[in-house]
Amino acid sequence: MLLYGDDGSACEKALVDVKWMESLPTEIVLNDWRFVHAGYNQYHDVEGQPEEVHLWIRGLFFNSKHAIDPQRTILFGHTATFTNLHNDDSKAGRIWSSDVLLEDGRPMAIGLDTFVPLTTVSEGSCCVQYSNQ
Repeated sequence: MLLYGDDGSACEKALVDVKWMESLPTEIVLNDWRFVHAGYNQYHDVEGQPEEVHLWIRGLFFNSKHAIDPQRTILFGHTATFTNLHNDDSKAGRIWSSDVLLEDGRPMAIGLDTFVPLTTVSEGSCCVQYSNQ
């Protein structure tokens, strides 16, 4: 599937999506859940962490041995779970759950595999072509 096309307007179409994504919150906090792009720094209070942490942190987050938010399960993406969490290529696309449990027995965090294999795209192109594999 070819996104944005390969004509002169491809970059403008992509820019609309980039601006929309930039307008989204980097975390959503509900009663029992936290939704975050990448995670939280386990060494700081979960409240008020900067957006840069929400967007980019990985290892310091999912390697935590304690519940970062004792009341909520944290659902995150931004991570190829099969290489960073499962450490098993055969588990590509599988959901990962933290071994750290909240008091009610739910996992501290759940990771969704966000890895998508890409085909080669020509240099300078604004197009992204996803493989069918």
